[in-house]
Amino acid sequence: MNVINTIIKTPWGKGRWIRLGLGIAFLMDAYAKQSGLVALMGTFLIYQAAFNTGCGFGNTDCAPTQMKKNENDISHNFIELPKRK
Repeated sequence: MNVINTIIKTPWGKGRWIRLGLGIAFLMDAYAKQSGLVALMGTFLIYQAAFNTGCGFGNTDCAPTQMKKNENDISHNFIELPKRK
């Protein structure tokens, strides 16, 4: 029951609606053409839309998040080389 509440109460953005629409379209096409692979793809898209998952199968983005750095921040590690004689 907790999963159902999560699905219903989570806001649906454009991406989720697009995944749901594409998933339904894939399933309809798979039924018409009797294609198991297309049905699998449609089911995967509907799963992503219903459970709000991305390509990482979690509530994460595909791209790694980057921390915004301050332009004055110098966070490099430098090694001082010995001077030549």
